[in-house]
Amino acid sequence: MLKLGAAVAAVLAFAACAADSKPGPGISGNQLPSASSSSSESASASGAPTGQPAALSVTAAEPAPNTYSFDTAGVQSVPAGLVAVKLSNSGTQTHQVQLVKVTDGDFDAYKTALVAQGAAGVAALGENDGGPNAVDPGGSASATSLVTPGTYALVCFIPGAPDGKAHAQHGMVTKLEVTPPPSTQALPAGDQEISAQEFGYIVPANFSGTGTFSFKNTGKQAHELAIFKLGQGATQADLVTYFSGQPSGPPPATSVGGIAGVDPGTTQNFDLKLAKGTYVFMCFLPDTSSDFQEHFKHGMITTVTVS
Repeated sequence: MLKLGAAVAAVLAFAACAADSKPGPGISGNQLPSASSSSSESASASGAPTGQPAALSVTAAEPAPNTYSFDTAGVQSVPAGLVAVKLSNSGTQTHQVQLVKVTDGDFDAYKTALVAQGAAGVAALGENDGGPNAVDPGGSASATSLVTPGTYALVCFIPGAPDGKAHAQHGMVTKLEVTPPPSTQALPAGDQEISAQEFGYIVPANFSGTGTFSFKNTGKQAHELAIFKLGQGATQADLVTYFSGQPSGPPPATSVGGIAGVDPGTTQNFDLKLAKGTYVFMCFLPDTSSDFQEHFKHGMITTVTVS
């Protein structure tokens, strides 16, 4: 199992692309106030009937020592509009799929900067459009994003390679073309909505743990939702302790998905089917307006129970 907390700083830097303003006061958990408000030679994921997303399956693996990869079964393009990304983790470490729209469309330059400098090197080169967040080996997660024509990168920013670098720096980054014309599709409303802002989540009081969820970022920085199922006897405080230091051994929880980074003012969807238990929601992205501490250290963490 990947020790996510061993190099959280590598994950932190990637969200810098989405923060220009100072955050509001730190607010914990559910106390958050409302904010005002392709190439012809490659395979293409065909769109479903109008209003339905194109499907993209991504398998994460480590085919060789210190080598990480995504397999999209040859699909290198999707039409603009809704795309449902399913991540299947066939590796031995935890993986995610972050959708990043490359701002200038130059994927090769983006990848070069990413491999050489890590997440910090591409902080200003892309826009965060969600994607399925981290799942442990053998797990799967899915998320639906509304994408626009252009060049995207599918990235695993999770650190933990033997040299401490992000998985993307060892190959877990791949190109995806979103083809024109622009789509008239709209992101459908989820069964329930979770919103995020500096620094906290609003989670429905009757959170079901199963269904399609809209993740609405009403803040001024990028936010994610990483979901952990606590092990027997473990607490939120145990998880904070684990991720706040230099962890040793497995974490006191398992990674069960959520949604990767979403930029301010946007909403993307993700799917869940959580078993009964206690879960912790966390954001590992950095406070790019001040101290670059992980958002969970500013109160962006909360515990929910699925019964």
